[in-house]
Amino acid sequence: MNLFKTLALVGLVGVGIIGNGVCSDDPKELVALKKEFEASSNKNTEESRQSYIINLVRLWEKYFKEANQGIKGHRKLDCGAVAHAISQLPPPVDSINTPDLLIGDWNSPRHGYRYNANGTWIMLPDCTTHGTWKITNNLYFEDKDKKGNLIYLLNKEYFIWGDTNLVYIYRKAPKGDYE
Repeated sequence: MNLFKTLALVGLVGVGIIGNGVCSDDPKELVALKKEFEASSNKNTEESRQSYIINLVRLWEKYFKEANQGIKGHRKLDCGAVAHAISQLPPPVDSINTPDLLIGDWNSPRHGYRYNANGTWIMLPDCTTHGTWKITNNLYFEDKDKKGNLIYLLNKEYFIWGDTNLVYIYRKAPKGDYE
């Protein structure tokens, strides 16, 4: 099981799931982001939803970095709490039907991935793990997956996908990372 899956699962079990509200064990920064988003007069717009997701992901990245540095021992649970907050969001208003934004190199917490225009992907840097992918009606399908996973956000910086149990967060790799 990869590190992000472990963090997300630990977070979901350890933090506790209380509807889509705020859990008393949620970190203060997450509670503040949730409250700010819920109080926003334009929270139902796609722009606001995307901005909220990006703020959540940046908080997740901060917690993930701190957890890897051994700072503030509960940061793994905090990563899970943020991932859970993302998983509770509705899908984008407009379906993502074009794969163009996904083509290229992406970093996850453990590996890099290269998505090719021909619908194949490889794990970087070893290039031995590989498969196929497609995007249809805001769902990401990998290999022979029949159900697909919801795409929460796909833009030039982030690819965030998963379901209500697990969220994957990829960041676009800078040019030259895998050349």
